[in-house]
Amino acid sequence: MFLRLRRYHELIIWSTALVLLYLMPFGSDVSLCPVKPLGSPYCPGCGIGNAINAALHLRFTESISMHPMGIAATIILLHRILILFKKSFLNQQPHDQRHSSYPYSLLP
Repeated sequence: MFLRLRRYHELIIWSTALVLLYLMPFGSDVSLCPVKPLGSPYCPGCGIGNAINAALHLRFTESISMHPMGIAATIILLHRILILFKKSFLNQQPHDQRHSSYPYSLLP
């Protein structure tokens, strides 16, 4: 059982994260940020969770106002979930398998 979960762990993690961000109450103080409970005055990702939440609810102007990379992060995460789903369940490999099994390889 654990081997099967290990095989799909990245797909499970990203999918769960997006579902939690979608269900997070908009505009509330609820946060999934690991830095905020530590009492840090600055978090480099402040607003990205709310921006992703707004983007998932198709509120793009609010998303941009909360964090300029919110829409881009949402698109990247959805794309990664799609690639993992195809690879795991449809037995399709990403197009570029020259250097790595990770599709975003920076190698030429």
